[in-house]
Amino acid sequence: MIKRLSLLHACSVALAGITLAAGAASAETVALTLKSLGDGVPNAQPRVDHRPTLTAPNFSLRLVAQGTDALENPSGVITNFGFLNDTSIQPVEATKTEPDENTYLVLDQNPGGPQADFDYGRHFLYQGHENANDLAYVTRINLDVNDPDRRITLLTPVGPDGKTQLNRIDGSTYNPRSSTLLFTQENGPDGGVIEMQLGFNRMRDAAAGLRTLYGVMGRGGYEGIHPDDRGNIFIVEDVGGTGVN
Repeated sequence: MIKRLSLLHACSVALAGITLAAGAASAETVALTLKSLGDGVPNAQPRVDHRPTLTAPNFSLRLVAQGTDALENPSGVITNFGFLNDTSIQPVEATKTEPDENTYLVLDQNPGGPQADFDYGRHFLYQGHENANDLAYVTRINLDVNDPDRRITLLTPVGPDGKTQLNRIDGSTYNPRSSTLLFTQENGPDGGVIEMQLGFNRMRDAAAGLRTLYGVMGRGGYEGIHPDDRGNIFIVEDVGGTGVN
């Protein structure tokens, strides 16, 4: 099921092109076409078993982050990129947070972070984590930073109750008209959209402008979200998925 929400102002956006307004951390325009990626994998592996990943010609794989990587600003049991710090209450291992869709942005200035006067770079990967129990969260991988203590920033800290009040964050996108990031929660009738600015609020130790848009975009099991070139926001609602033959 696809829902469409019209914004008051239309805008144009390329497949992966991003341009931000002045007054906030802005992005260079980055055009990406399918043709520029080459021919892809000649003979892709079938979606069964756990076979090694095949890489398209002229491409190589490089480790960007892994589950055990520490966050620069841990909050409650959210201390690592891909695991909750809850081994004391789990029978086998810590809860895997399942980082989901990545949104890549190239900014033209430092968006800031927990450490004042630190340059977090210009290239970033944002991702929501699809775990439940009111402990889903959003992280930002600072791709230009090599210091492991500043490499991954938490953007959604827990509240006084030790919870983020977010669940099963799945889709993510950048809205060039509002200069904000949008994330969807695939949480059945209790899901919805989260919005945040690109800057960082050190007083809250969180992304600037962090809020939910339940009253604007409704509630539902939202899997994906993306703006079109007319300013419409398309939301894909799907909580069941499909089987693999």
